[in-house]
Amino acid sequence: MKQASAIELFTLYLQEAPIASLAALRQHVVMYYYIGGFDPDYSRFGPGNLIISESIEFARKAGLYAFDFLRGREPYKYKWGAEDQATCIRKIWR
Repeated sequence: MKQASAIELFTLYLQEAPIASLAALRQHVVMYYYIGGFDPDYSRFGPGNLIISESIEFARKAGLYAFDFLRGREPYKYKWGAEDQATCIRKIWR
């Protein structure tokens, strides 16, 4: 049976304490950022940016060609070079 998609989980640790995590879905040659978060006590170190950077680098090394931030216009996505894409819905009636 061929694997159609996978979930990738990334965690950033400071010493032994997790300070950021990110979950992404991988399908074919695209990684889709699903959800991420970080400990606000460490926000001055930019753990959210670090975990995104590491996941993008992982995707590049895995031979994937796109990192999709999915829907939403949060400012941090544009700082990474995200571009808006049209979303379409196709309805077919009998």
